[in-house]
Amino acid sequence: MESNPTAIDWPDFEARCLHDAEFIREMLEIFVKIAPQTLVTLQAAVAAGDWPTARRHAHTLKGSAANLSAHALRDHAADAEFAADNADEQSVIAKLPLISFALDASLANIAENRARFG
Repeated sequence: MESNPTAIDWPDFEARCLHDAEFIREMLEIFVKIAPQTLVTLQAAVAAGDWPTARRHAHTLKGSAANLSAHALRDHAADAEFAADNADEQSVIAKLPLISFALDASLANIAENRARFG
């Protein structure tokens, strides 16, 4: 996937990490490792109609995205969290492709920028 250069607000993320390259690398590694599996688990929970689990994993994605200043991913995950909390199946299902797209864009943006942090 081609990166969306605004998938991550790099100046905001770097400031959030106090411009500490080692901490930035650690945050990126954790996100790259955990976020895709969190999405898979969210999708499975939605397919099973397990709204508490779907809400929890949407919340996890929201928080992870917020920590990385991945604003679009954060917003879509927040919407899915709210919908799952209300067992609004159609709204959660509608958000899944948007979350997936925003996650893919964020991962591509990370791949393109990771070398900046050693």
